[in-house]
Amino acid sequence: MLSFLRHTGEDLYSIGVRSVSKWNAVRTVAGYYGIDTDMIAAFGDDMNDLEMVRNCGIGVAVRNAVEEVKRSADYICGSNDDDGVAKWIEEFIL
Repeated sequence: MLSFLRHTGEDLYSIGVRSVSKWNAVRTVAGYYGIDTDMIAAFGDDMNDLEMVRNCGIGVAVRNAVEEVKRSADYICGSNDDDGVAKWIEEFIL
């Protein structure tokens, strides 16, 4: 079964197999390396990131993310136009 996703505010679309998602990829890679997903920080800005931001140990939305992603995140960092992810990693991880 296919899914069809329009990225918020853009003429950009994703069409793919419904079972394929960023969250499923994170779980697969974490399982392969024996890492608990509670130990993973996920960053996102649009609906295709929502499940990953909700389910990883730490969910971070960039400031210019859609509202639903920001509401689901544990943290909100600077925008992706202002190196928000890098600055968050420097502050909280390094």
